[in-house]
Amino acid sequence: MQLEQDGKFVCDYMQHYDENTGDLQWLPENKVTDTNNVFVSNIDIRFCKKINLMDTLYYVWIEQPLGEAVYDPDDQGNSGRDSVLLVPHMAYGQQEVSKDCRFIWYREDLTIPNEHEPNKDDRDDDGKTYFDYGGPGWRPIEHFIEDEHDGYKLNEDGSLRVYKSEVPWQWRFKLVGIYSTDDKNTYGEDIAFVKNRDSKYDLDIQAFTDKGSNEKLLRITDNNRKVGEMINPSTNRPYPEWFGDWYYQLADNSWNTIIPQYYHGPLPINEYSAYEHIMFRVAAYDPTQVAPETGEWIEGQPRTLVDPVGILFYEVNVSTDLDLLIEWEGQNTFNYTALGQAYSSVSEKEYQLAPKINWVHGESLAYDVQIFAPDGAPLGTRTFYNPDNKDASVLGASGQGYDPPGSMMYAMY
Repeated sequence: MQLEQDGKFVCDYMQHYDENTGDLQWLPENKVTDTNNVFVSNIDIRFCKKINLMDTLYYVWIEQPLGEAVYDPDDQGNSGRDSVLLVPHMAYGQQEVSKDCRFIWYREDLTIPNEHEPNKDDRDDDGKTYFDYGGPGWRPIEHFIEDEHDGYKLNEDGSLRVYKSEVPWQWRFKLVGIYSTDDKNTYGEDIAFVKNRDSKYDLDIQAFTDKGSNEKLLRITDNNRKVGEMINPSTNRPYPEWFGDWYYQLADNSWNTIIPQYYHGPLPINEYSAYEHIMFRVAAYDPTQVAPETGEWIEGQPRTLVDPVGILFYEVNVSTDLDLLIEWEGQNTFNYTALGQAYSSVSEKEYQLAPKINWVHGESLAYDVQIFAPDGAPLGTRTFYNPDNKDASVLGASGQGYDPPGSMMYAMY
């Protein structure tokens, strides 16, 4: 670390005290730029969350005084953390009103409401069940505790402690706050992550297209053990496909199960392209714990009693929305000399740019792309570069290309 003040480095040299003059001097032989000469301790980093209070001044937020990660001790002197604390808050503007609120804690569970009947649960004074407050995909923490999940503890002050034993990868937790007055109830919610920093999993959803059928598919993948790309050294075979319990949610918030459950391998999704906006959610099950031939749980326990490793989601939007996002994939920055020539290390390589089309809510399933030059002339498949062709109405020699006026592409190749 180096500090800079007024354009000059500070602490580049060790000060030397001259006993004869009483002055402090900077001697070149005491230069210490190759050492760590700036030290800090007791760092306290605070983050701010931007909240929209245009509709109501009431808002709910989750405090995580111990952070969001659980982890084991290491050889670097870190003592580890076997649990984290989630503290509920509700405020009206800058005034804390938590003591007058009722809070409900939830954890993600995609079987809500399909495999449970929340409407049969006890109702509160407003005639509502936990599902009315949490919505689809969220299960009350009390249910996990009743099912002998001993990694959760609800404290008397309303806070929730989550232990490492319950977090194989990561979970999302929802807090719903209910503030009651004489004439109405005000609701608010917030969501927080708890992550296992020592998890062997690094899950993601990979979207790809089958070249033979042009079918778009979604695959659960572990970036540490990529399906179809990496070999398991213990078996000398590719890592197996994951099992997933898939659901989809539409723009109207309707919640639907994709049959069959515990689907093995990539999920085809072309049949859902008729929906303008759709979100896929999946509870991911470790394939090393499931017998691929029968789909039975290897430990012999009923699947309903076994937690998935985690839950992932993937949004797709196929509408012609105006909120269009275009990203260029590939090399799009080049270095030139003062004479405008590309460096040899650049000019000897061939680069390709590919447009990636997205809408604000997710990736597009299908689209047509036409690329235009800066002057508005369309570009074809560039197979020939003609530096003398400056007329937008004249195509390149192959009949498929076009050189924008002033293009330096020929100088790069």
